[in-house]
Amino acid sequence: MFWILDGYYLRQERLFRKLYDSVRKASETAIDFSMDTSPFVTSVQTWPRVAVSVTLAVFYLTMVGAILLVSVLK
Repeated sequence: MFWILDGYYLRQERLFRKLYDSVRKASETAIDFSMDTSPFVTSVQTWPRVAVSVTLAVFYLTMVGAILLVSVLK
């Protein structure tokens, strides 16, 4: 369950980083202070793809491996 949540929140973080970059590059008069990330949805991977990214997969697969190892040795 935590793996799914981490994937979801990592994707949200990537969406907000795209939004930040867009606002950072815009002129001061073009900024509308909207926090809507929907224009960037197509440019960021889906949350299942983010969940199996290297950063999360290494962490959670190591934990799963350790749990399986302890279960077998018990």
